Parts: sequence; C-alpha cells; structure tokens
Amino acid sequence: MAKIWADEEILFLKENYMNMTDREIAKVLGNKTLKQVKSKRGHLRLTNNFSNKPPTQEYVNKCFEEKGCILLTPYIQSHINLKYICKCGTLRETTFGKFINQKHGCKVCAGLEKYTQKQAEKYFEDNGCKLISEYTGANDELSYICSCGNESKTTL
Repeated sequence: MAKIWADEEILFLKENYMNMTDREIAKVLGNKTLKQVKSKRGHLRLTNNFSNKPPTQEYVNKCFEEKGCILLTPYIQSHINLKYICKCGTLRETTFGKFINQKHGCKVCAGLEKYTQKQAEKYFEDNGCKLISEYTGANDELSYICSCGNESKTTL
C-alpha cells in the first residue's frame, strides 16, 4: 500500500526541492524516508540536478556541526578525505559521502572501535562524571561516580 502524502507535504516539497536536498526534505518532514521523497519528486517531475552538484563548503560544515563534530580541513572533492574531531573527541578522517551516511559519527561513537582509557575518562568527565574503573571494551561494565556523588555502573 502506498504512503499517502498530505497536501502540505506536497506543497513543501514543491517549494523547497530546488534549494534543499532530498535528505534534508525527508528530515524536515520527519515521517517520510529519503526513498519516498525521491519517488514523490520523480512522480511530480520535479527535477533539480541538486544531487549532481558538489556540496558547498557551507553545507559540508553544517553537516559536521549537526553531528557535533568539528571539521578541520576544507571540502575539495568527494573522494578526498576530510579530517575532523568527532563529538567523542577522537581525531578522524573520512570522505564526506561516508560521513553523511554514518548515523553515529565515528567508529568509537558507533561502538565499533574501543576507546582508550583516556578517551573513556574524557567521555565521563565531559558528562560531569568520574570514571573509577578500567575501560576494557564497549560491552564491559564500568564503575563511575555521577555528578550527584552516587556511584553507578554503565557500559560505553
């Protein structure tokens, strides 16, 4: 069964398809997937060639900021790595295409790569807590002192 589009959603799509990416439109609408937006835009014959243009530096900066990251190098081309500091504090390199499709930022944030002891301590410190056990892996329980003074346990 096809998803029904409200008149307001179609109007928003028609008014914004030239200055927003399909991904941005889907995000604003909230209840539509990227695939649904592309399909509806195609059905309405709304072509924008936006996806064929390279992103602007401002757009790249905005994408990094939205994920809490700091971009360190300018965007040049899609296949050239960008250096950035992830929200967890790790220095990383990736292409813009890979970054934009990551849900959790870097591999550390996604739980695919182990923190170092220092990174784990910094994570707790940044959240007003103090790590009091040794970090050994993403699935291992850690003891910490909460900002309220209570001792507790969690995993990263």
